[in-house]
Formats: sequence, C-alpha cells, structure tokens
Amino acid sequence: MPDLDREIVVKADLPANIKSETIMDIQDIIQKLKEDYDNMQLWLQLGLLRKLLGDYDGAIEAWQFVNLIRPNNFVSFGNLGDIYSLYLNDKKKAEENYLKALENGPDQIYLYEKVYEFYRYTIKDNAKAKEILKKGINLNPNNSQYLQNLLNNF
Repeated sequence: MPDLDREIVVKADLPANIKSETIMDIQDIIQKLKEDYDNMQLWLQLGLLRKLLGDYDGAIEAWQFVNLIRPNNFVSFGNLGDIYSLYLNDKKKAEENYLKALENGPDQIYLYEKVYEFYRYTIKDNAKAKEILKKGINLNPNNSQYLQNLLNNF
C-alpha cells in the first residue's frame, strides 16, 4: 500500500485558493483511506488531485495501487495511459496502460478514442489508429457511431 503520509507536493502553478482546497481535499481523502484502504474511488480521486497539483509520481502511485486492488478496472489504467502519454512522454507505458484499460473495459467507447488519438497524434501510426477504431466498432456494434465517424473522416 502506498505511504498515506507521503508529502503533498505542489508543482503546478495554480491559484492559491485552488491549491489550498486541493490540499484540504487530499488530506480528507487520506484520512478516509486510513480507515478504508480498499476504497477504489478514493484512490482514483487521490490520483486526480495529486495530478492536478503536478505531483505525477503521487498520482501514478495511487493509480497503480488501484491496479493492484482492482486489476479488472479500466479507469486507473486509462488514467495512467493519459499521464504517461500527455505529461511524461513515456510512450511504451502509455500504450501498455491504454491497452489494458481497453482489455478491461471493451465497451468504453471513450477509451477507443483516447487510444486512437494516442496512436494517430503521439505515436503517428495511422495503421494502429485505424485498427483500434475498427476493433471498437466490431466489439460495440450498437454503440460505436462516434468511432465510425472518426474512421470515415480519417
């Protein structure tokens, strides 16, 4: 389990009121997690708040713990894909986490869009971008019009 007494690190340039509210929210979540470490939603929220403050290591730690306690969830894996792709430029870890998120949540259309954008704009691999859209369409035939539109306008 991550160290809940970990220092609250503020690296982001945020207005003072946002910083103080976020720190108070983190402190509140930490107290709740000390009583119930198995609360997935609180760990997810802790990761989001740490990311907001620019503490990417703290966010990763929280979301990786969610991966351990809920290995079949898709949210924490998607969040890790985002942080590795958009903030830390670690394409390998981004792709691994995005693909695990899709494996765990094959009906989550927004994840196909994220992975499509990752392949198309970050990796610049149009073949993979098209394939992920096709996969999402095939697995979600009744809920994939948006993905079909992306593919048609490719």
